[in-house]
Amino acid sequence: MDLPENDEKAVRMTLIIAILTSFAGTFAASAINLAIPAVSAEFRSGSELTGWIITGFLLGNVVFSVPFGRIADLTGRRRVLAAGMAIFAATSLASVFAVSTWVLIILRIVQGLGGAMFSSTNIAIMLDAYPPQKRGKALGLAIASAYIGLSLGAPIGGALNNYLGWRSIFIVMTLLSVISLIMVLLKLPDDSRKAVGESFDVPGNLMYIAASTLVLSGISMWVSHHWTGALILAGLLIGVVFVRNEQKSETPVLDITLLASNKNYAFSNIATFLNYAFVAGLTYYLSIYLQLVLGLNSMISGAIMMSQPLFQAIISPYAGKLSDRVSPFKVAAAGMAICAVGLFGFCFISANTSLAYVIVVLIVIGTGFGVFSSPNSNAIMSCVGPKDFSAANSFQTTMRNLGQAVSLCIVTSIMTAHIGDTALADAPVSGLVLSMRTGFIIFTVLSTIGVFFSMPRTSSRLCDSNLE
Repeated sequence: MDLPENDEKAVRMTLIIAILTSFAGTFAASAINLAIPAVSAEFRSGSELTGWIITGFLLGNVVFSVPFGRIADLTGRRRVLAAGMAIFAATSLASVFAVSTWVLIILRIVQGLGGAMFSSTNIAIMLDAYPPQKRGKALGLAIASAYIGLSLGAPIGGALNNYLGWRSIFIVMTLLSVISLIMVLLKLPDDSRKAVGESFDVPGNLMYIAASTLVLSGISMWVSHHWTGALILAGLLIGVVFVRNEQKSETPVLDITLLASNKNYAFSNIATFLNYAFVAGLTYYLSIYLQLVLGLNSMISGAIMMSQPLFQAIISPYAGKLSDRVSPFKVAAAGMAICAVGLFGFCFISANTSLAYVIVVLIVIGTGFGVFSSPNSNAIMSCVGPKDFSAANSFQTTMRNLGQAVSLCIVTSIMTAHIGDTALADAPVSGLVLSMRTGFIIFTVLSTIGVFFSMPRTSSRLCDSNLE
């Protein structure tokens, strides 16, 4: 960003924009989860198809975050951020008038594309303006705003669904994204940092898009459509060619050499993936459990689910500030361990589990997530230079969304195996509970593995210098 030296007002504005856009994105993501049973009931769609309402959004994010991060580095981050907010607003409005689950899924995929455009640039714009020694605190505030969006998304989304119907959630999404777009256009300084002498790797980006689309689509449908194994295989083969292309390219889509040479950077991104590999599944499971197993309405369910992101929002700024003073890798590892303990508590959930127990476990998970997220982001960004902030941020965003997409793939696969294509409202309680237990066992294992990847590895000169 072209900011005057020591212009504190301009620097604060980048933080405000990051907070606003982070809030809008996570509010939209969390609010729709409470409407899944209602959408399934209206369109009479089974668990697999209904799950694609969330998976489609995440797929759009995963597929396009990295390419648009690179485009932002080459053409300017502000314009990509603004275009993303415009697409997000348009698809949110169109979703209000969706006439079937398939239409809603298509709109959500495009909405995910818009989300990829602003989620791969908003934090990068902020980090570009802040000095290294203050990035942890700024990251903590931005991430806290995302968690506040999650916190408010649950109760507000539940209340909107309960009183006005699920379509009203998309009306609120439209208003939030329009307000964010206006703020970006009026308040964010123009870009001046552009890559010089570099080009956009069209073949590499096309291979990345194809590989990620085929693999994620195949994983999402393999339980009920075994032929999709061919999609997974094709995606992996394209991925191998993609990696070889990246190693030879002068302007790679992903800096493979950085991943290969910097264990701190590579392992922290893997930790991001493993941490978010339970996020979407947890929310999806709890929405179904509270409404369809315990019989609570969506408003009360949303209020209960708020306990997790609320504690994330409370803890995250302090954890980010702590990561400015001590090793962010160690703080992130501690957070991942707390998450694993909380997820283990849900492995014993049943139709008779008390609400107090559910809330306590959600608080434990929320605390762990808050301790992990901003220090982990601080650790990742400390390993790259300012010119690569958009690319590094978009890659981390991709790992987050990839983790959530895999999480939804796990959930929908398990639920399809246990209840088939039965509409969620008609599914037996025993099948829903067994699906949840199986899923939480898998999530606990993934989080435990994540503790190992969160720990600090061989020192990197760049990481060391940026953390000083």
